[in-house]
This record gives sequence, structure tokens and C-alpha cells, in this order.
Amino acid sequence: VASWLLWSLGKGDEAVLHLQRGIKANPQNYEMWEALGNHYANFVKQPKAALFAYQRAVQLAPKNANTQMLRRQLAHAAEGSGDLNLSATTWRGLV
Repeated sequence: VASWLLWSLGKGDEAVLHLQRGIKANPQNYEMWEALGNHYANFVKQPKAALFAYQRAVQLAPKNANTQMLRRQLAHAAEGSGDLNLSATTWRGLV
């Protein structure tokens, strides 16, 4: 939420720094990577950066976590960054 508030106040660079500090403090936390992916995908429209963050989130997610929405976000980011093969593979895995 803090990163969204910073972004909405026109402080996009500070928002990214906030998320990066969170990742530095919690590098194995998949939710931090998902939050970074959401920021890149939804606010600053950088699908390649979002794709990297979502891929990392999927890798780190516990096996028992419900990652359906995360994998959907990954598929969208892959499509937006031009990786149609990864997007299609991810969608197939969701079906």
C-alpha cells in the first residue's frame, strides 16, 4: 500500500525504492516480489520488469500457496513483454 501511495503522490521513484528495500530485507518472500511485479505492471507499465518480478515470485511461492492469480499476472506480463511462448505455457498450466 505504501508504494501505491507514493506512486499516487507522484513519487514513483520512491515507490520503487520502497519495494526494493522490502525485497532486500525479505529476498525469499514471494509476496514482496509479487508486489514489485504489480507496481511495474499496473502503475509504471514496464512489462519486462514485471515479468522478472512475477517469475521470481512464482519460484519462491510455497507449494501449498494459491498462486493462480500470480500466475495469471505472469502470463499477462509475458504477453506484454513479447514472450508469447511463456504466456501460452503459463495459461495452459492454469487450465
